[in-house]
Amino acid sequence: EPGFAIFHVYRTRVNKQVDLALEYIKRDFDFNIDEWYETDRDDVLWPSTQAEVNELWRKRVKNDILSLKISGQSLEEARDTLTKRYEQIRTRTSQLNANDVFQLFMNAYLLTVEPHTTYLSPRASANFKIRMSLSLEGIGAVLQSRNEYTRVTSIVPGGPADLSKQLKAGDRIVGVGEGVKSKIDDVIGWRLDDVVERIRGPKDTTVKLRILPRKAGNSGETKDIVITRDKIKLEEQAAKKSILEFTHEGRHYKLGVIDIPTFYADLDGRAQGDPQYRSTTKDTRQLIQDLKNENVDALLIDLRGNPG
Repeated sequence: EPGFAIFHVYRTRVNKQVDLALEYIKRDFDFNIDEWYETDRDDVLWPSTQAEVNELWRKRVKNDILSLKISGQSLEEARDTLTKRYEQIRTRTSQLNANDVFQLFMNAYLLTVEPHTTYLSPRASANFKIRMSLSLEGIGAVLQSRNEYTRVTSIVPGGPADLSKQLKAGDRIVGVGEGVKSKIDDVIGWRLDDVVERIRGPKDTTVKLRILPRKAGNSGETKDIVITRDKIKLEEQAAKKSILEFTHEGRHYKLGVIDIPTFYADLDGRAQGDPQYRSTTKDTRQLIQDLKNENVDALLIDLRGNPG
């Protein structure tokens, strides 16, 4: 209960400050006066009064407008950009649900007592398993949220979306339904996680998408497509090998390189005794053996892009 009470106050404050920021955007700022705005506030005290909060936001809006003007936007373009930006703050906050709030509260508490323990909501837990197992069941499209639309940023090679040739990078998904004859629900303005959850589903089932093609404007003609879901392998995150050949002081060398972009393990597969389950350990062991068979002179493990 305290966590939800705290969040309710937070959401109220966000709405209030966004309203204030939108009012500030309409003002004519004087860029000739001598004042400054502290962007790095890690070591700055929190405002102690509402007046101090409002003054901080006034400077933030003025700084944002100035930054956009310096980048080449006109005053009206800068105002339009900031209006959308600040409204997105309100939208992201309003889209947080009870599970999100509980996860935020529990992790804030856990971080104070044990930095290596994390609580995962049901949705976060499902996404964690996907990342760890390098596989999911869906259509094989990478999505992002942009200006109220769910936009396709890329298509996973060899996945159902790629094989169907019906969905392209840049298309916007505006509706989702389950099955060929299903009703399509409008998803414009939905949070990305909710849209992704609707599109994912068990292998061999179908999902119906209403898309706004990349080249069509916001009021352009939509079209409906049906894609059969399948198991998607996220191979770009798996360990992989390569060989670099070079000559030094008259001698030719072969350098084996193993790139490990992330650590992973199919926890469910291992628990069920599946001999084909994937893991960083198993894959790297096999890659080392493959490089030995190719008679490399040395081995380099590349962990530069690995956040673990």
